[in-house]
Amino acid sequence: TVEQAPRSNSIGARIVAECQRRFFDYLDGPAFSLTGADVPNPVSRRLELAVLPDLKAVTDAIRALARRET
Repeated sequence: TVEQAPRSNSIGARIVAECQRRFFDYLDGPAFSLTGADVPNPVSRRLELAVLPDLKAVTDAIRALARRET
């Protein structure tokens, strides 16, 4: 899953954990959740860009999962 929420407050991380728990034997690879940094929501645009996952982070995560490097 990919989302902007911090990991401690994201629904995607909970979904991934539940999928790992329920369907571990059926998965071909690990489930993964890419979230924003685990910090309070920033108020400036510059800080927001620093803590949210961007396109490069998403593509890097997909490539790493495809090579099973996580």
